[in-house]
Amino acid sequence: MNSAHDKSEAYDRLYDQLKSDAMPLVEELFRSNNGFTDDPSEEILKLKKTFGKKPLRFLQVLQKYYMMATMGQNEYPVAHTKQFMLMAWLLWFRRRKTLTIIDSYKNLYLEKIARFEKMLPQIDFSDNHKHMIKVMMANTLAVFINQPVFKKKKHHEEMHKAFLKGFYVGITYVVADLSLDAGILPDELKPAFHQRTLNALSGKPVEPDDNNLLHFIHVIQQESAKDLPFTGNEYIYKILYLLEKAQYEERHLYVDLNSQESIIEKTVLLGLKTHFTLMSIRFNSEKEFQQGMNDGVLWSLYCQLTDDIRDFHQDKREGLTTLFTGFEKGKTPFNPYSFYLHLTHHFSKHYHAKWLYKDFIEYLRRNENPELKALDDEKAAIFIKRLTGIDLEEFEKSH
Repeated sequence: MNSAHDKSEAYDRLYDQLKSDAMPLVEELFRSNNGFTDDPSEEILKLKKTFGKKPLRFLQVLQKYYMMATMGQNEYPVAHTKQFMLMAWLLWFRRRKTLTIIDSYKNLYLEKIARFEKMLPQIDFSDNHKHMIKVMMANTLAVFINQPVFKKKKHHEEMHKAFLKGFYVGITYVVADLSLDAGILPDELKPAFHQRTLNALSGKPVEPDDNNLLHFIHVIQQESAKDLPFTGNEYIYKILYLLEKAQYEERHLYVDLNSQESIIEKTVLLGLKTHFTLMSIRFNSEKEFQQGMNDGVLWSLYCQLTDDIRDFHQDKREGLTTLFTGFEKGKTPFNPYSFYLHLTHHFSKHYHAKWLYKDFIEYLRRNENPELKALDDEKAAIFIKRLTGIDLEEFEKSH
């Protein structure tokens, strides 16, 4: 059996290979589109007139979650619409049992989060409930998508594993983002925090530490070892290892928006960061991971750029330089809105999903009016309310 040291070296080689595979895809995009230097303002005005007043619809929300859970690898066929409608009917028909199951997961989630909040009082986990819930929901949804609706054998165990996987993906993402973005972790400790995280995810024992943030990695390793033992679940830890590397490298890479080479490197890392998150949702075995790890990178990039548009004001407040916050019209040749619109055209046509334009316009409208409710929060509320009867806002107010 390979040692943890061997595993970390193998994971590093895999990361370098995936990064190398993604680079020519992005380079070709830029080469064939004049580096995305065109001004899309007039086209955006036309889209606002066409899609600005269309309401959000449940099936559109459903399709978006489906595309996220399948890493954009499949179109949205009639068969999946039927399965989702049947699933929704079954959830409604068995509403009392469904709510009992959801309530048990909710209590388990709150119990785990309460322990972490006590350990890390400097981090307000309540600000991340929506993010955590969406990641856990995406993982459990992926189980529904990839199984027959009436399947019962081992279904409970698979759903529970999906919940736990989503929980630890969310914890990895939230804590890494907080420590890197919000300045909670002193700069001199960031390399040690990053290395401890990689050690834990490659199976190396992480010792306790007097610093509570560094000690947190030890606690997470102990907790996850009970919930998801490394043996039998290595593919999950491998994906999280890749995610941690991409997050750390992307956050510490300076991007020169006047340099196409610099923009391409940043773009590749953005795509990989989200790609590894979607991998954790989509794949449920080492075999699936090996067969599909290179699929859907451009869709993952599109999802990450969507997040960056959505979080424009938050990123500005925190002093983060993204492709959008660093853009100054007339001062930088690269136009990220031109880039995003090109990908929107592509995926809207590929998935027969013109509502992607509606999403784009709504993100822009909310950036112009920050007091409006976040679009992703509205989508999650629509989805959860329709399938389970739970009002997400009331849930958050009561917890």
